[in-house]
Amino acid sequence: MYEVPAKKASKGQDRFQFSIPGSDGRFSVRKLKLLTVGVRDEIGDGGSPMLEFFCEGSAKQREAVRGLNEEQFNDLVRAWQVDSGVTLGESQASES
Repeated sequence: MYEVPAKKASKGQDRFQFSIPGSDGRFSVRKLKLLTVGVRDEIGDGGSPMLEFFCEGSAKQREAVRGLNEEQFNDLVRAWQVDSGVTLGESQASES
């Protein structure tokens, strides 16, 4: 019988940090490769669920992210994917 290994990331290693021009401070979201399968399914290929995912931090983070234009938001999502070494369209098998 296969036993699923425990999660490996420690606090701090599990976050993607970013800043937004015109906003004070740093913001963060959970790294893509460490999201549960359920969360990855919910955010899918983008749209409103993806926006809500990036707004899950403080009210300040929500305001800053919601103020981005589409190009800026897409750049942020791509940087998050690159940081994790994963894209939303990839299967778990292709990551190994």
